[in-house]
Amino acid sequence: MNPLDAAYTYEHDTCEYLRNKWDATKATPGTVVMIIMLHSINRNKGDGPEAMTSALFARMAEDLHEQRFQAINTQQLAGFLERNARIPYRSAVLIQDGRRYPENFEAHFREFWDKWAGQSSMRGITRGRPQIRYGRAMRALGGGNCRLPDVWPDLRFAFGTAFRRLPGRSLAEAHGYPSGTPGRGPDRRSVAKCFNEQAVRIAREQGYRLGFTFNPRGPVMYNWIPLSNKTDQLRPSYQPEASIGDPLMTLPRFWPHQVHDALDQARIAGEQAAEYAAQNRQVELQYYEIACAAMYGPLQTQ
Repeated sequence: MNPLDAAYTYEHDTCEYLRNKWDATKATPGTVVMIIMLHSINRNKGDGPEAMTSALFARMAEDLHEQRFQAINTQQLAGFLERNARIPYRSAVLIQDGRRYPENFEAHFREFWDKWAGQSSMRGITRGRPQIRYGRAMRALGGGNCRLPDVWPDLRFAFGTAFRRLPGRSLAEAHGYPSGTPGRGPDRRSVAKCFNEQAVRIAREQGYRLGFTFNPRGPVMYNWIPLSNKTDQLRPSYQPEASIGDPLMTLPRFWPHQVHDALDQARIAGEQAAEYAAQNRQVELQYYEIACAAMYGPLQTQ
């Protein structure tokens, strides 16, 4: 990771953490997730720094497939991050930002769904339809262009009802903090005005389990979220989020053009985490047996 970024934990009950980590029904240590935010996908030239052509989108999908990533939805991501629920060892969450309609799925995602969805091995990018986020995102509470409306509507409704017409739909589990795009407009720092502690609190109050920032700091693992509490002059659009103190509501995510170069980063992070866990497995199991088993119950390790 960048030297100014660090991995933050959020499960502070050691016994609960160890139970989730080593229970045989849970995700394997080293399971890693790449969160990818898609904006515009165009047949030809993109219309901004966050846009991509359909050819580059196809390359991204093939890259994920070759590295044995599988697509999961936000419900699966929430279960994984909250309690280490089992997901594919290398997973990706594809979030379609902005207002999109079923034609977008047919034009860009259907090819890969038809090609890989029937595979039962880890080689497929997905065994279920990709999670594609449709509808409009509510502007988070802040300053500048992100003023509080006269009546604050339910954030669940703000994601729109277009989901209902789409394959693979699910309840809105996550909130993306909107604001425009990093680098857009005369003042890049104005982006930060749309993301703050109050926005996170309101999203939590509305029942959201996850929140995505626009900071592409790295992949995520159970109880391991890359964040920062310092402003980086070399990355002025990255707003420090660690001080908010809610890692699951300040998750990083990649732009599509970053995925190709970040795949090795994600893979190596998972491999190193798995190796470190294996080195400490016996000691952690002994600790659990001595300090936790009487209250939390025995571990199922086989």
